[in-house]
Amino acid sequence: MNARQVAEQLQPKLREIQHYLIRLGASPSDAEDILQETVYKAFLYIDSIEKGKFSAWLYKVAINRYYDLCRWKKWTMVPIDSMEIPDSKLPEDAILQQEKKEEVRLCSVNLPRYIDSF
Repeated sequence: MNARQVAEQLQPKLREIQHYLIRLGASPSDAEDILQETVYKAFLYIDSIEKGKFSAWLYKVAINRYYDLCRWKKWTMVPIDSMEIPDSKLPEDAILQQEKKEEVRLCSVNLPRYIDSF
């Protein structure tokens, strides 16, 4: 089977998985990223996937990656406004708190979107 035949057979299944991920709550861009990673893993492990279970394997890998993404987003989302310095009653403390919030905001802007080194 050549690459074109594989792509033709995969396209309908990938669209189906993408719609399923979006129904689960993934954004369209996240669903597309998950699909790309799923296809990459499928080509890496193509020899170890049982012939009759290829579709189920694709779904399982995509869903697991979606759950990983959900855990990652839940873990890293911290509202900056919730950061407070304990016992901040002096005017200087309010200024320090604003500076710390700005530092955190600048750091978070410079972070990569995804960290896959877990």
